[in-house]
Order: sequence, then structure tokens, then C-alpha cells
Amino acid sequence: MRRGGDAPGRRSPRAVAAVVAPAIAPVVAQILARVRRDGDAALRLLTRRFDGARRRRVEVGAAERRAGARRVDRQTLRALRFAAARIAAFARLQKRSLRPVRAAAGGVILEQRLLPIDSVGVYVPGGRHPLCSTVLMGALPARIAGCRRLILCTPPRRDGTLPPEILAAAALAGVDRVFAVGGAQAIAAMAFGTESVPAVDLIVGPGNRFVAAAKSMVSSTVGIDFVAGPSELLVIADRNADPLLVAADLAAQAEHDPAAALHLVTIGGGIAPAVRRALRRLVGALPADSPNRAAAARAASGLRIIVAADRAGACAAADRVAPEHLSIQAAAPRALARRLRNYGSLFVGGASAVAFGDYVSGPNHVLPTAGHARHSGGLSVLRFLRAVTVQEVSPAGARRLGRPAERLAQVEGLLAHAASIGLRREAGLRMRREAGRRVLRKTRRG
Repeated sequence: MRRGGDAPGRRSPRAVAAVVAPAIAPVVAQILARVRRDGDAALRLLTRRFDGARRRRVEVGAAERRAGARRVDRQTLRALRFAAARIAAFARLQKRSLRPVRAAAGGVILEQRLLPIDSVGVYVPGGRHPLCSTVLMGALPARIAGCRRLILCTPPRRDGTLPPEILAAAALAGVDRVFAVGGAQAIAAMAFGTESVPAVDLIVGPGNRFVAAAKSMVSSTVGIDFVAGPSELLVIADRNADPLLVAADLAAQAEHDPAAALHLVTIGGGIAPAVRRALRRLVGALPADSPNRAAAARAASGLRIIVAADRAGACAAADRVAPEHLSIQAAAPRALARRLRNYGSLFVGGASAVAFGDYVSGPNHVLPTAGHARHSGGLSVLRFLRAVTVQEVSPAGARRLGRPAERLAQVEGLLAHAASIGLRREAGLRMRREAGRRVLRKTRRG
């Protein structure tokens, strides 16, 4: 456990390596090359090797998807529908907040249009339990943005099938096609295309270090959301906070990953021992046979405690860390929230469980890690839209813009640019002179 002298905003080489995964880069590069060369055959081979599953077809057909989705129990289906409705509603609000821009003055018409990305691939990690919420978080904003083609890749289970909850979520989110393929090979398939998997324009979704490395390597070929590392949570707490609620959020985040980064910033040091004791109890109460217990225990053991002298110091410490998730459990949390700038998603007040954001609050749970919240936000409907511009210059506009534009082109030594501008300016002047002559002739005749 570490205290305030730690320089919390300075990421260690180990933390950075966890995101870019340089040690596994050669393995991932070989996987990418093999999929690019051999297509579906490589996907089937790699799926057998890494997932222990055999499938004749990479794609999960419509009948298989419908049959799988029908196996979801009613309570889970209601929860998925509830989450989907809230995620979709928030994405629609985000989209409505954006407006096309149009300006017309002096013979120049300028526009900014928001166009959806044509095709998107959503990656959903596998594991012991189905991450159906990630299907909704990746696919629904893309669908609401207006993307024309939406595919999903996720690893099959050992029997070759996909979890029913994943298939039900895909149906609710409007996914067009589903493929039973995971890992770096799925990223390669969506980036380059195979006989079955179409290449897409943008890949989104979290994954392990192999997936993260693959996304990084294909990012010069296809767009990606970002390369994410282990989960992060920072809690700002003072003596008014409930230590059990603070510990509950830290334990929930620890459950994600043994490498999860947990920070507790205390305003004064009084609450830290109580939080530490509650965290140990909560982690120890997880089922003994749960693989998440070991992960949570390891992550919880790395909890960093930063003692701030006052509220300003607490905000400064949080901004240096720039965490994926930031929770305020202190007096007047709204006032503190206004002072904070660097975070992926902010949770205000003790009732705002960070886990709500994982499922049903509405904003996306795919968020930047490793300090990237300083310059990037989380996944949203905005990532699936492109701001493109339209420019229309009339002859009068060419006269107005021509001389300064021509001069700047000459200064930069781009003489063909200057000539291109000059031709338009001269044409505009000729038209102006001709118009003037017509007016003069009419005046004389009159």
C-alpha cells in the first residue's frame, strides 16, 4: 500500500507495457499475418488452438442465433432490454446534441456534416461468463449513429456455440452478422477481411493483451476506439463517506482483473484503515472456488492510498492519475465534480455505484485507461460519426479569398497552388468586369 509521495500521475513502464504488450508483439504479428494470408482456414485453426472449439463455419447463422437467443431466461432478457433502452436513450441524446453547421457570407458557403461510419466491427471478450453488456455498449451507439453494417466477433465456447445471452444482446442491438471467433485473429479478420468475415472501417471493444496488441498493430489499416489496459478506479473520500460503500466499489473493480489499478484519495487520512479492512472482508467473502476471488485479492493488495491535505489537493491528485473510473464519496460531491477534469467516467455521491455504469446507467463502459483520459473520452455515439466539410466558393468569393490565399501559397513555395487560386481570382475579376460592361452599355442606351 502506497501513500501520497508516489507521484500518482507518473505511469510505470509496467503499466504502459500492459497496454501495448510489446513482449507478445511477435506472436500477435504472426497471427495477423496468418489470417491475412489464409483467411477462414486460419480462423478455424486458431480457434481450435486457443479456444478448443471446432466449427465448420465461422459465421453464426440466423437460425443458430435465433435458437440461442430463445434459451435466455425471462429475467435476464428483461434486464437486457432495460439496459438496452437506457444505453440507446443516452446515445440518442448525444446525437441530438450535435448540429450540422452552415455559414454563408461574401460568396463563400461552408458546411460541416456529420456522417456515420459505414461499417463497424464490435469485439466482445470471452471467458467463463458472457459479457452481454459489452455487446450493447459497442453495438447500440453504432446503430443509433446510423452505421450501415454492424458485425460482432466473440470467442466460441469449447462446444463451438456462443452463449445465449450474447446472441440475445446482439439481436436487441441490431447486429447484422455474428462470428464465432475471438482473440487477435478476430481483430485481424475484421481489419483485413476473410472469405466469411467482411473487413470493416472501425473496430471497437475491449479485450485481453493479445487483442489490445492486435488493435494497436492494425490501427494503420482500420480505425479503432483505443487500446485499453487493465481496469482502473480512483475514489475520493472524506470522513463523511461510508467505508463499506467505498470498499464495495474498489472490490467490484478489483474483480475485473488482477492487474486492476485501485486508488483511494483521502481528504485527511482518517477513513483509510476502515476502507482497507472492509475491502479485505468483501474480497474474502467471494466464493472460494471463484476465479474472480484470486484476481480481486491480488488487485486489492495493490491499493494505493493517497492522503490529500484538502479538497484542492484531492482533485489535483485525481487529475494526475486521470483514471478510467472516478468516484466522489465526500461532502458536497457536486462542488468537487466541477473541479475535476481528467477521467473516463465520473460517479458523483455514495449512491452512484460504479457498477451501475457497467450495465444500466446509460453512458458507455468502454473507457480510456493508463492516463489516456487526459486526451480521450470513452466510447460514444460521437466515435461512430465523422465530421466532414463542404466548401462552395462563388466567383465573388474567389475574388475575396484569392489575393491572401495566393500570397500564402507563394510564401510556402507551392506555385501550382498559387496558379490554381490565381485562375479562379482572374475568372472572378473577368466576370465582374463583364458585368460592369453590361451595366455601362445599358446606361448608355438609356
